[in-house]
Amino acid sequence: MNLRVLPTTRAPRPQSESDQPDWISCLCTENGATMASGCYDGFVRVYDCKSRKLLLTSSSSHNGAVKDVAMRGDFVLSASKDRTAIVWKRNKSSLERFALCEGHSDSVEAIAVRPGQSTMQFVTAGWDKTLRQYTLDEDEEDDNEGKRSKRQKKNSTGESVSSGLRRLQAKNTLMGHTGSITSATWLDATKLCTGSYDHSVRLWDMNVSVCESTIHCGRVVTNLSSQPNGSLLCTSHPDGVARLWDSRVSNGESVVALAHFKSHKGWISSVDWISSSHFVTAGYDGTLIVWDCRGKKPLHKIRHGDEDSKALCVLASIPNVLISGGSDKKLKWYSS
Repeated sequence: MNLRVLPTTRAPRPQSESDQPDWISCLCTENGATMASGCYDGFVRVYDCKSRKLLLTSSSSHNGAVKDVAMRGDFVLSASKDRTAIVWKRNKSSLERFALCEGHSDSVEAIAVRPGQSTMQFVTAGWDKTLRQYTLDEDEEDDNEGKRSKRQKKNSTGESVSSGLRRLQAKNTLMGHTGSITSATWLDATKLCTGSYDHSVRLWDMNVSVCESTIHCGRVVTNLSSQPNGSLLCTSHPDGVARLWDSRVSNGESVVALAHFKSHKGWISSVDWISSSHFVTAGYDGTLIVWDCRGKKPLHKIRHGDEDSKALCVLASIPNVLISGGSDKKLKWYSS
């Protein structure tokens, strides 16, 4: 008989919470010092992770819900249901619009900054089934601003755009998914993976802008997260199951999930790794569940809100901190 002993972990404990005007849909951090949130009111907010206080709010809003956020240095990036992505620059009092990314014909569901690059590179993806690559030189002056016509100074939703705002066009548009793309995450500086309503995860070599391999998950992929310093991917699904995959898959190779994790009652909206062995899921049943990828039973189950509230997003990459947001319009902080 072989016995496998897994070390115990302390259950996350609620510490503080704050209210936002609408549903909180997404969270991110770059270095653990500050955290950005996206909200259904169209605004982006930045918090100090130590004091848990609000530092900055975007000076204006998207014309739709914010569905994803990313950070790089003094910049915060947001993707929205209004079919655009915006790059915001921090100043002393707010986040100012710095660049506007257009091109998508439907809701932009995901945005992810490419790591390890001297110039900002990022991707967007959404309901139009496309993946788009952008490059932004944060210091470059826009020499073409004076050449734009008044008609060009409106975005895809008809909103007037300030004359100093840079307008970015995608360097590449990648096709492959046959369903809406819900999520995107970088495995390293070259490899990107995307999850979709077409029941698949695609792995892309972004140096040559091609899909290298496809993992067929058998279910809609609502969110995905890559293991820190590892090769594992965790995906979440509407059937209440999180699935674990090895990203080292060759094109055409038949792949099965390494493990299934089931405890949520229905749709899982978000997943994030805490460490190389632990991850957390958030679901429409209003709970957060902490898992060890080496086992199958939940380690801890935490209620985000009441029975009628949905946990829409969770952030676990800040050491000893867990953060969640949901349909109850509350941003909640836990010690972990």
